[in-house]
Amino acid sequence: GKEGNYRPYRPALLDVQVTVAKLLASVGVQASEANPIVAAKLPRGPRLPAGARVNIVGPPVANGDYPIVNIRLYEEKPVKPGQILAWRMASEEILDFLAGIIASGEGRIMISGGTSTGKTTFLSCLCNYIDPKARIVLIEDPAEIFIDHPHVVSVEARPPNVEGKYGVPLGMLVTSAMRQSPEWLVVGEVRTGQAAVWLLRAQMSDHPGLSTIHAESSRAAIETLCLLALMDMDVRFQATKRLITRAIHYFVQVGFDPFHIRRVMRVARVEPELRHGDVFLNDVFRYDPGASTAEEPVWERVDR
Repeated sequence: GKEGNYRPYRPALLDVQVTVAKLLASVGVQASEANPIVAAKLPRGPRLPAGARVNIVGPPVANGDYPIVNIRLYEEKPVKPGQILAWRMASEEILDFLAGIIASGEGRIMISGGTSTGKTTFLSCLCNYIDPKARIVLIEDPAEIFIDHPHVVSVEARPPNVEGKYGVPLGMLVTSAMRQSPEWLVVGEVRTGQAAVWLLRAQMSDHPGLSTIHAESSRAAIETLCLLALMDMDVRFQATKRLITRAIHYFVQVGFDPFHIRRVMRVARVEPELRHGDVFLNDVFRYDPGASTAEEPVWERVDR
């Protein structure tokens, strides 16, 4: 239309309802007034080679006539280091540094970041550096990481049904993984205290691991781990902090820079002992926003 007469396109309500029904039919669930919130994993197929995750919020929970639909498409192939460099998410020096830690077979790295900052993407990249001969137990909720290794055991948490039964939480899977002879633990995202405590205990017991957590900074990640452990497992802050110093070697913080581009913002080493009762982080790399441009990001090596 002419300028000032633009009207957003609104599909017919019936078309939307039919589309939502077809999306959910493949997983045998239905969105209805009695069950207005549905989270489902769509299977792989010709049009979805890696599958997808769909979240539906329908009326009357969603105000208005239309449901809220969110679809997250999964990658059909692993994220290679070359792609991270092409996106300028990290420097070659940072990747080489982390690769050396992982190749040593003793890496315990947690990636922290906010929503859509690339935590899972960067985790997928780091998995490329794990020895191909190593047995990896991959634990997710939901499954979305593609690890191109021959010895991967993949397990996925399951939410409870509408009656609140038959759920398999992430923490239970971490516990179970310890009985599966893992050489590496890869946890998609730590969201519960049970998962946090069991992952820390596993990594403290000489099991190298890669994991992610939702946090706006490395310091916030530590506080989140402590808070989750307290709420779900009644583990005191001080005990969790001691676990962290023994179980995590490095925090990698990812986020959006001033140009709204995903970057590795910080790589910090966890010192092996508490200082003044707190976890001490020693920076290795820091992103320098003042010296960076959108095309030429700058990271400073600060531990020399």
